[in-house]
Amino acid sequence: MADTSEAQDQQVPLAAQIPLESFTLPTFPPAASHLRSLTLTSDINLNDYQSKHLHPGTFEPSTTLPKSITHLTLELFSLGFPAPFLKELAKSLPNLQSLTLFSCLIDGLDDASRKDTLAFFKSTASTLKELHVVDTFARVGFWKEVGDIFSSSNATSGDSDAGLKVLEVSYTYRGHHESDFLNRTAGEEWSALITPSLMGVSLNFAAPPEDESDVGMQAEKPEDQEELKAQDGILPFASDGRASLAIRRKFEALSTRKQGAGTMLKVLNLSMFALRPAEVGEVLYACAAAGNGDEGVVGLTVSILLEEKWLETLSKELAHHDAGKALESLELTGVPGDSSTEVAAEDVEKLLMKSEEGMKSLAKACPKMERFEMTILKSRRIGSVVWEKEGEGWKMHRDTRGEA
Repeated sequence: MADTSEAQDQQVPLAAQIPLESFTLPTFPPAASHLRSLTLTSDINLNDYQSKHLHPGTFEPSTTLPKSITHLTLELFSLGFPAPFLKELAKSLPNLQSLTLFSCLIDGLDDASRKDTLAFFKSTASTLKELHVVDTFARVGFWKEVGDIFSSSNATSGDSDAGLKVLEVSYTYRGHHESDFLNRTAGEEWSALITPSLMGVSLNFAAPPEDESDVGMQAEKPEDQEELKAQDGILPFASDGRASLAIRRKFEALSTRKQGAGTMLKVLNLSMFALRPAEVGEVLYACAAAGNGDEGVVGLTVSILLEEKWLETLSKELAHHDAGKALESLELTGVPGDSSTEVAAEDVEKLLMKSEEGMKSLAKACPKMERFEMTILKSRRIGSVVWEKEGEGWKMHRDTRGEA
């Protein structure tokens, strides 16, 4: 006869998604006492939403919210949260390890909301291991303050295992239709969240879902089709802009720390920023500055400026000081020299890395490399070139979704 208690344990829910029509949490039943993951989704009427911001309420910590919750997702809170909702929520989640923010205005509309959100991060900084920020916006300076909170928490904890382990920031690219899109994505501030404790970092612009993209659709007029083609692709922050400068300075600072602060990092995606070939090598070197040869980034994704002799320079920099010694996978997003996503068909073959000799040059600088992929501005129309290790050689295949 089956153990009744074991059968009951198997029916205990471990995850829950709750749509909120107001900023009041429901009563959680005893059956939710083992809940691990909670998703709160805004289903608040817009008029009610606005009135809650104008007249914040008094919130009490939820007495029934399971303390077992380690993963929290907040989604679709497009006007943020009235104070002190998040501060009180943090009090009820003493074991929070992972936070995902999806499509939110995280610091709200006023100073009270912003202070409340910062109080939430201060309360959870000592336990959080993962932070995922997806299509979530904030006012200028907010993420810099959050970075300072994490840095301060790490410095005072005295625990070698303390601090964030995973940082993911992703925005669906809207630059073709929103002229101020890049300005709203806090490019200069994300470097403040890169701390020595991190093992994985992804700062990325993602292409819109294909059903949202006009690329590949039939235009009624030839000139319309040309316009659609020009909109296919993603432009990162310029290599000489303030956002890219900030990320480079962060890794320069890591490389000069006595303990080699970047040695924890294994997976790194900086494709949100355009880097010059020499700068890619400098970033990798910084990550393994105090390594013993086995440490360093294993998987790297970057946007690289396709200046003259870029491949030669990149190979040289990856070999310098064994910067690429640990690298097993490299993904490049090629960025042509102008500020347009329109790439002529005759230029595609020149820009994509299709040379076996070039691949061998990269592999010599990165002896552990098993896979290399390259796109031009993440263009679906152009597709990608992929090289994979086969025995002692390399095999290339081309992934295309349209005419180049």
